[in-house]
Amino acid sequence: DRARVVAALPRQPEGTYEEAYRVLSPLGERWVRDRAFPVRNAAGEVVQLVGIASDITDVRQREEAVRRAKENLDLLIAHLPLAICVYDAGGLREFVNEEWTRLLGWTQAEVMGTPLPPTMFPDEPTAREARAFRHRFGDTQEFPVRTKAGAIKQCLVTVVQLPAGKSMTIVRDLSTERARERLIEEQRQAMIESARLSSLGEMAAGAAHEINNPLAIIQGTADLVTSALERGGIAEDRLKRSMERISATTNRIAKIIVGLKSFARDGRKDPMVATSLKQVMGEALELCQTRFRNNGVELQLDLPEGEILVSARPVQLAQRDAP
Repeated sequence: DRARVVAALPRQPEGTYEEAYRVLSPLGERWVRDRAFPVRNAAGEVVQLVGIASDITDVRQREEAVRRAKENLDLLIAHLPLAICVYDAGGLREFVNEEWTRLLGWTQAEVMGTPLPPTMFPDEPTAREARAFRHRFGDTQEFPVRTKAGAIKQCLVTVVQLPAGKSMTIVRDLSTERARERLIEEQRQAMIESARLSSLGEMAAGAAHEINNPLAIIQGTADLVTSALERGGIAEDRLKRSMERISATTNRIAKIIVGLKSFARDGRKDPMVATSLKQVMGEALELCQTRFRNNGVELQLDLPEGEILVSARPVQLAQRDAP
């Protein structure tokens, strides 16, 4: 401080001398504000200098504390993993942090002194909603936001009221979070698919048994009819009963195959349609009869007599019904 103060001393007679400097005292280092006022005679000549020295240590310490706090706050805001934008009382942007420029692509120089542009949103209704939302202090809402490169990012936006009519938006990029959620969902679906295929293998063995039994019935009935014909004929009513038995058994095999095909197919992309709950449950249970018998399970259904229609994907509903 000494060199600066010594260089300023010649300004004392001019009345422009005012310096703040540190001095060493018995109390330690102190800050002094030093001012000089020239006293002039009738001829305008400086005949005397009056000096006032004030201890401003407390003031400087408070100023230094405020300066450091501001520096720390600026550093924190600059490096927060949140995009921050401050608007002045007129709605013009006066500050954006580094995360804001990284997330959206515009530089500080490109956006300073500009309002929130509608082009930052995919359509006019969203832009209109965002402009209104900017005045709902304390609220948080998701918005799709368009970057400088044209990409759409899903963001969580919070509006904070600041002094002097200013406001601040805090934006969190949800893209990574959404990607993580999609990955988790894909892994969950893969696990479901793996479990489904495992169950399919087990059901295939049961279905083979379920089909073999009806095939044996068909074969036996056909053999009986053939034998009767070879012996000289068969009564019409007996032949009719045999054919009806073969037809009913064939229908049972068809149901088992339909249920097996439904369980094996990926129906996640099928459209939602009105589906008969009774029919779906019937097809699913056809696959499970052997497992129930082998495990000593007796299944009883208590369904209303009328039809039960639900909006669903029939294949997925059957897969969920099948144990």
